[in-house]
Amino acid sequence: PHRVALPTEAQWEYACIGKRRRAETMDQRDSLQGRPRPMANCGTCDAGEYRGRTAPTGSYPPNRLGLYDMNGNVREWCADAYVKDAYTRHTMKQSWIQGNPNDARVVRGGSWTDNADRVSCRYREKSLPGITGHNLGFRLVLYDDL
Repeated sequence: PHRVALPTEAQWEYACIGKRRRAETMDQRDSLQGRPRPMANCGTCDAGEYRGRTAPTGSYPPNRLGLYDMNGNVREWCADAYVKDAYTRHTMKQSWIQGNPNDARVVRGGSWTDNADRVSCRYREKSLPGITGHNLGFRLVLYDDL
């Protein structure tokens, strides 16, 4: 049997970065390649003409793990409750913050409405459960519960 769920913030960040190491913004990674801003769907990214809306998956290059749109396109919900100092609270046994059902949740990744400084593997925001919008979406993790 399989189970799906929103990723924890730690899972999302690992999927965005592509390996275990200090998170780097897309701006830092791209500037090493001579580009001043990231190739993603965001307001001030180097992705050609500003679309003003979401783009089909695969419109921009994938990250190191072959995942598309980890930055730009839409912000993505995480399972964690939002706590400003979350990184000081994580442990090896508890790598996510459960919180209460009505607590604000973490959203990551930046969207087509954001400037390049918010389109990074580091940028995190909060949003209340039930909030919807054209710049907010989700990605699911598939667990193999064998």
